[in-house]
Amino acid sequence: MFFRQFYDQPLAQASYLLGCQQTGEAIVVDPNRDIAQYIDVAAAEGLQITHVTETHIHADFVSGVRALDLIRDVEGNVLGVTALEMETGEMMIFHA
Repeated sequence: MFFRQFYDQPLAQASYLLGCQQTGEAIVVDPNRDIAQYIDVAAAEGLQITHVTETHIHADFVSGVRALDLIRDVEGNVLGVTALEMETGEMMIFHA
């Protein structure tokens, strides 16, 4: 198992990259908008980000969930909300 905590001191915000070296898959938890840090570390560790999630709504910073979801084609789940991209490029949002 791979685990890395990222901490943004000015925002006092922690995020995490967890991965499985056997499968090469990783998940980002509570990403901030600087998604390059997660992509770079995952690549350096031989992991591909396949999932992204948030543990709660972050009113004090811009989340990187949407950016990771679009750029990396990962499965995202935000507080029971799942997004599905249609062939037309439109997003369908499902609330639990």
